[in-house]
Amino acid sequence: MPHAFPLAALALAAALALHAPSSDAAAVDRQAAPARQRPDATPPMRLSSQVRPQSTTLALTLDPAQPVYSGQVVIALQLSTATRDITLHAKDLRIGPAQVAVGARTQPAQVSRVAAERV
Repeated sequence: MPHAFPLAALALAAALALHAPSSDAAAVDRQAAPARQRPDATPPMRLSSQVRPQSTTLALTLDPAQPVYSGQVVIALQLSTATRDITLHAKDLRIGPAQVAVGARTQPAQVSRVAAERV
């Protein structure tokens, strides 16, 4: 039974660094390799089964003369249970202020980097 949370919107203002996709065969092999158990407590880079994305709204500010661009993303989520952490993929992103909104209530969210290998 879903927890009594309405959709929660996670808003991230991000400055995204442009980079070319890697053509390194070793990187592709690592990505395709099966997940291994890690001795530390680093979570795998998968969205928790208690968090279900409902929609994403993305707004970008682009300047072709600049090597980076900025933007804002709003992700509507359905939570099946209360949670203190939501892990999102953010490779090569510089995350600015973030906030979590539940109904009409909004509060700042702490953004922290997690080192994890690809799953």
